[in-house]
Amino acid sequence: MRGDPLRLGDRITWSEYFFDGQCYYREVLDMPQKCHGVRKYGHDLSEEDPHFLGGFAEYCYILPGTWILKLPDELSDEEATPLNCGVATMASVTEAAEITLGDTVVIQGLGLLGLYGAAMAKARGARCVIGLDSVESRLVTARKFGADYVINVGKVSEKEVIAEVRGLCKPDGADAVIEVCGVPEVITQGLQMLRTGGRYVLGGLVNPGANVHDRRQHAGQALGHHARDTQLSPAAFDPGA
Repeated sequence: MRGDPLRLGDRITWSEYFFDGQCYYREVLDMPQKCHGVRKYGHDLSEEDPHFLGGFAEYCYILPGTWILKLPDELSDEEATPLNCGVATMASVTEAAEITLGDTVVIQGLGLLGLYGAAMAKARGARCVIGLDSVESRLVTARKFGADYVINVGKVSEKEVIAEVRGLCKPDGADAVIEVCGVPEVITQGLQMLRTGGRYVLGGLVNPGANVHDRRQHAGQALGHHARDTQLSPAAFDPGA
C-alpha cells in the first residue's frame, strides 16, 4: 500500500478481504468490502483450492486484490498479530466517531475492540473515556488502555448507568458513544447518553433481524460501521502515529 518493495523474509500483514477486478463499490464509493464476489481470508473452506487462506494455517496464499503492508521493525510479532483485524477495525470506528481534542467518549463493551477503542480515543485527544462492561477483569484492563472511568453495568440499573455517564460528561452528555459489545439492547441506552448533536457508532453489532425501538427525539448521528477500506489504513500500523 505504501509502495515499499518486498523481499524474502519481510514481515507483512494484509487485508481481511480481497477482490480482484473492477467494482463500483470500490472505485466510486470507497466500499470494497461490498463488492459482489468479495472473499475473506479465513472464511473459505480449507478443502478448496488453494487451501491455505488463513484461519489456523501455518502458511497463507496472498491472492490478487489484497492490500499488503510491510510491518515496521518497531512492532513485535505479538503486537502485529491483531493489526489487520481488531486494531484496524477500531481505527476505522474511531475515525467514524469523529473524536477530537476535548471530547467525552463512552465505549459499550471492553473486549479486544473496546480496549483498542479506549486507547485510540485517548490518542485522538479525548479528555474523558468511559468504559462499560459487566466483566470485572475487563474493567481493570480498560484503565490500563486509557479509560478514565469504568462502570460495571451488571451491578447497577440501566437508569443508574445512564445517569452516571451523563454526570461524568458535562454539560449535557457524551460527544460520542461507541458500541462494540454486540448486544442490540444497549443501543437505546447509548443514545440516551449522548449530548444533542452527538455521534453514536455501531461497531460490534452483527444481529440480522434485530429491532431497536426508540421513540424519543434525537438530534445526532447514528452510524453503522462495517470494515471500510480505511480498516487497512497505513496509519493504523504506524507505531508513531
